Amino acid sequence: MTYENYSFVFWTPATPITADRLSQMSTNTDQVKAATDDNPKGIIKFKSLGGTITANTFSTDALLIALEDEASSNGPNNTISVPVNRYYKVSLSFPGITISNAGGEDCTFLLSIKSGTANANSVISTWKITPPAFTFINNATPPSSIANHSIKSTPTTIGAGTYTKVIDTGGTAISGQRIFVTINRQAGASSNNSNSFSIVSTEANTQLYVEDVGGTV
Repeated sequence: MTYENYSFVFWTPATPITADRLSQMSTNTDQVKAATDDNPKGIIKFKSLGGTITANTFSTDALLIALEDEASSNGPNNTISVPVNRYYKVSLSFPGITISNAGGEDCTFLLSIKSGTANANSVISTWKITPPAFTFINNATPPSSIANHSIKSTPTTIGAGTYTKVIDTGGTAISGQRIFVTINRQAGASSNNSNSFSIVSTEANTQLYVEDVGGTV
């Protein structure tokens, strides 16, 4: 926005506070506020985890990371609160899913950011990750044809990257909201091939954070 131009007001000791001077000061303050209200405010909450999570079941949510651990009532208050008419972004930096062996390639992994608790939650966003086939055409041994294939080496890692969702609070403020991430493997036709999978957060940590990214009006 365009600021109004004001002449310089020279304040000397015992300068009287006049209505004009007060009006100028309050007008300048309002203009600065109007110009900056919609600016992003940055990170609200942040969490970073190392280590490894391993699972081998189907159709069961496994907790990956939570801003506030549900079982740690005495821990830090990492719930989020966001005022009305703000955009906030939930981001997950994900090291990927490491699959231990071939088999079960027609399954689908559901990576979900949620709010609430394990027993009473709503899904903010879900991404579907499908493993590739564990075979490849072997160019090292001619001829290069579909008949000349080999089993790829294991383990293999899929789905690494950053996942985000931007949310508009609208006219309803967010107060004390718990944000967490789960992973769930949905079986295809090969549910008997229940090979284990892991989330390995050694070279790259699993990170979950929420940012205020600006005003909506």
